[in-house]
Amino acid sequence: MENLQRLLELYREDERIQQIVEALQQITPSRLLLKGMIGAQESFALSGTFLNDPRPHLFIAPDKEEAAYFQNNLTNLFDKKPIWFFPDSFKRPMYFEELNTSNVLQRTETINKITSSSASGEIIVTYPEALFEKVVSPKVLEKTRIEIVMNETLDVDFLIDMLIEYGFERVDFVFEPGQFSIRGGIIDIFSYGNEWPYRV
Repeated sequence: MENLQRLLELYREDERIQQIVEALQQITPSRLLLKGMIGAQESFALSGTFLNDPRPHLFIAPDKEEAAYFQNNLTNLFDKKPIWFFPDSFKRPMYFEELNTSNVLQRTETINKITSSSASGEIIVTYPEALFEKVVSPKVLEKTRIEIVMNETLDVDFLIDMLIEYGFERVDFVFEPGQFSIRGGIIDIFSYGNEWPYRV
């Protein structure tokens, strides 16, 4: 691990990395072309850039596979820093009616992270198809948000109607985002905005 940190430090100090950082800090950034990169060298160069200038960075790979590979490299280079992956929402390319609920959850988590007040210097890896997909505007999201507070009295029928209207699926046991279940007076809701379901 010590060798890896030293290698990252060498990339951070490299004159060419300094030039990249200076170009990115201009008011109208220049277009840069990095040539001759082999294997994970691109990940090291971009890590050196981030270490020099730790503001938010968005890396756009040519496709989903390369984005996942690149995110994996960065995760291994930055031991303690989370590297966010921003996928598209669909199970298969061009089949827009079939959503991959875990991808929807991952998109929501990433958006929540970068829009939170504590966000600073986040690294996000994505690809063009994921960026072309529209994201719900914060105003619409605020209008369609259901907030449940402890000790609040809820009308169960109204809550069921709301969940169905928002596209949630009623199941026996929730196991993925977009599902809810009812057993007696207990309602389990697996929101797209949280890693674990809620019990009401």
